[in-house]
Amino acid sequence: MYPINSYIKSLHSSLILVSAVLLSVVLAGCGKEEEVKPPEPILPQLTTSGIEYVTPASVFCTGAITDPGNLEITEKGLCWDDDPVPEVTNSKKAHYSVTPYTAGYRFLLTDLLPETVYYVRAYAITEKGTSYGNEVTFTTPADLSGTWGTVTDVEGNVYKTVSIGTQVWTAENLKTTKFNDGSDIPMVTGDTKWSFTCTPTYCWYDNDEAKYKDVYGALYNFYVAQTGKICPEGWHVPTDDEWILIESFLGGSDVAGKKMKEAGFEHWLKSGSSHEATNESGFTSLPGGLRAENGRFYDIGEHNYFWSSTQNYTCAWYRVQSAYGDFNFRGCLSIRNGGSLRCVKD
Repeated sequence: MYPINSYIKSLHSSLILVSAVLLSVVLAGCGKEEEVKPPEPILPQLTTSGIEYVTPASVFCTGAITDPGNLEITEKGLCWDDDPVPEVTNSKKAHYSVTPYTAGYRFLLTDLLPETVYYVRAYAITEKGTSYGNEVTFTTPADLSGTWGTVTDVEGNVYKTVSIGTQVWTAENLKTTKFNDGSDIPMVTGDTKWSFTCTPTYCWYDNDEAKYKDVYGALYNFYVAQTGKICPEGWHVPTDDEWILIESFLGGSDVAGKKMKEAGFEHWLKSGSSHEATNESGFTSLPGGLRAENGRFYDIGEHNYFWSSTQNYTCAWYRVQSAYGDFNFRGCLSIRNGGSLRCVKD
């Protein structure tokens, strides 16, 4: 057996060793914490593309975020100018809301000058700076507005035409009863049959051809507009975008109607505001009314309803000019309604 004094000395030495080890561990734990560096900011990357429908005063352009980076985007859009390398601080820009988030966006750039070279870049703003896409260029054409002409449909009906910007429009409503391949468009007079028809058809307002055909033309359901065969060869029913272009060229949808309506009260209701109509565009819009999907006729003398060729689910985009305002209203109308048609040159 070990003497008691030797045992105590051995135990004391062990305790000292353990304490030293524990102390070193504690001291190591109380050292300076290692600093965690935040990730390096990565700015978004963008691309600019999609120059479409160039007119003397406007153009459609597309921007897209190809890589959002790791920063919050507070604003994005397009900036443009007639000098190269446009920036948001020294050029015009089109703002686009970032809520909800969408990678791509498309704008109509307006207030352009004819025969001018423009430069466009997509942009995105973050707290760490602004990113830009590639630069694209386009040249606006000359303004040929006010040039008149005529076009003849397959039945021999002759329509006045007018240039508005770079577009050429018929200045009268279509009245043909045949497609441009010579095939007949079925006419439907009964209310019930009209409301259940899901194929191309037409009628005259109040089913009165003698009274309404020559002035207001025919009323067609949307199935006619989407066939691609109703306008004379080399012409087509305008898309929704092409309606937007004429509105923009004439100063925007709030005032375009005033510049497109026939002036005076020969056809427009006098109690409205059509006395302010100037028809300075030459479009000569007339209030041809509507045949609703239930077969009833409405609004002769007060409104017109012009189809576009662009469908939106179970309805299609159309435009209304009214005796009660200067606007060119955009809405979506059930495709079984009957509206008027104008054509645009290809």
